[in-house]
Amino acid sequence: MRASAAYGALVSDLPTPVALAGGHAVRERVKTSWMARFGQDYFGSRDIDLAYFVTPGWTRAEFAASAVAHAPRRLRELGFEPSGMFRFRLVLDDDGNALAREPNMGFEGIGYHILYVDPMVTAQHPLAREVIGFTAIDEPLLASAFSDPGAASRPAGYPEGVLLPSTALLVATKLSSLPRRTKGDKPIKDLCDLYALVAFGGMNASEIRGTIHALLSDVPRRIDVVLQEPHLPQAIDNLGIGSRDFQSVIGPLAVRPG
Repeated sequence: MRASAAYGALVSDLPTPVALAGGHAVRERVKTSWMARFGQDYFGSRDIDLAYFVTPGWTRAEFAASAVAHAPRRLRELGFEPSGMFRFRLVLDDDGNALAREPNMGFEGIGYHILYVDPMVTAQHPLAREVIGFTAIDEPLLASAFSDPGAASRPAGYPEGVLLPSTALLVATKLSSLPRRTKGDKPIKDLCDLYALVAFGGMNASEIRGTIHALLSDVPRRIDVVLQEPHLPQAIDNLGIGSRDFQSVIGPLAVRPG
């Protein structure tokens, strides 16, 4: 199988319930409309963010029995190695087969690439380091994907227990995280993802506005931050659109619902 096909197989082999997040979730939400419009797959991040439900009130036994507590061990069984504080990495060849190590010569993307997986949680737990060995990034907004049937769906080709947050919920997470994303190309990816979700995520603007204004108290300010982001020109160039196109799609999100 091609390397891109490894994503679904990987997630299918991990503890559930789990919600897709980050660039991989964006790709799943926009892929049909994006392909119809551009004739190719969406270029979003190939890294996989996986969100697990956690509540701070769990006892140690409850936390240890949860899906997130079993995820690090399962990732290691699948060949992933720890990378930094909370990431796991796997080197794949062009056919999606795991390599024992990174080739000594060559450039990533030519013959091999590195797949990163970031386990996330919906809330921090005081026993996280003791139970899972590290403190994962938290994204509280994704908690509703596990409790509200309208906030997530089961993506095609994935087993039961894998959740794909709604387009509106993913937009909310992007608006929440963008001000904190200052390193490397992260802001550019977030800006591209934001536009792709609103324009090609299969949900009308009024539904998106209703959700993000219910979840975030300062949407107009956040939209203003997006439209003034220093990396916006590069994101627009990557998308192959004009600045007015971006403004016309993202700007109306600032308007409070009826």
